[in-house]
Amino acid sequence: ALADAVVHQHRLVVDTLVLALVTALAGTIGGALTAGVHHHFRFRGRGLLHLMLLSPLLLPPVAPAIALLELWGHNGFATRLLGWRSVPVYGFTGLVIAEVMTLLPLAHLMTLVGLSNLDGSLTDQARDMGASEARVLARIVLPGMRGALAGVFLLLVAHATVDIANPLALGGSYPVLSTRLREAAAGEGDMTAAGAYGLILLVICALAALAMPGRDHRPFQERLRRRRVPPTGVRDRALVAAAWALAAVEALPLVVCAAASVLAGVDSPRPTGRHYAELLTSGTARLAAADSLLVAAAAVVASTGIALAAVAVAPRA
Repeated sequence: ALADAVVHQHRLVVDTLVLALVTALAGTIGGALTAGVHHHFRFRGRGLLHLMLLSPLLLPPVAPAIALLELWGHNGFATRLLGWRSVPVYGFTGLVIAEVMTLLPLAHLMTLVGLSNLDGSLTDQARDMGASEARVLARIVLPGMRGALAGVFLLLVAHATVDIANPLALGGSYPVLSTRLREAAAGEGDMTAAGAYGLILLVICALAALAMPGRDHRPFQERLRRRRVPPTGVRDRALVAAAWALAAVEALPLVVCAAASVLAGVDSPRPTGRHYAELLTSGTARLAAADSLLVAAAAVVASTGIALAAVAVAPRA
């Protein structure tokens, strides 16, 4: 089964890797841009920008795909409004957009961690001695961020490789290993083939994990207070504007999914208060809500405990 998947279905493996690599590259660039703007510049609404970039973390992973379908699907709002019949939201293009929207908060946070571990005194001294921002970026920031950016890229590769929510919603004629695994296991009952697909996914993620570079973190007390500067030139303002544009795209699923839950569809009646009351009063819905809260509470307690244990052990390891 493994030989058949690798030899006779190699296109499936290649398409999965292409999707993961393109997503990781775009996500790393976007995360570096937003984190750099948030870390370096001082401007009005900086905190709001950060919250907008993290808003997808409050939603299910499939929310970006749902937002794209609600806007640009066959019966999407923007498609009907503009009268467009064909929008490349299904297949590779839509998958890349949805995956980047899903993973950009992770790239943003990890890049911020890398920037916080840079020696800020070096960049400040370089600017005081007359070095341009481009030279500071090329000679100090990027060399010091190579390990962090490589880690972001590899982590995004692993996440995009195993994601199944967005490919199920937008994959269309672009199948990947995760959806093929689900079809083999749930649709065909072929657990041997599903195990082979799972093993390939495991190998890809293991290689990404092994390739991640180690990073040396300076103790918190040695860090100096960052000297943020307001955006002055055209280039600085363009970077801030690009960061705001990415933040707006990241916050889009939150707005679209909230609006779609109360607006009527093309062939469906407008929901009323009774429909929402039934969600809260029916036994099945209440049981599902209770189970969801119970699972979430257990997951938060367990993951927080594991994280605290890892932080406590890490300095000694």
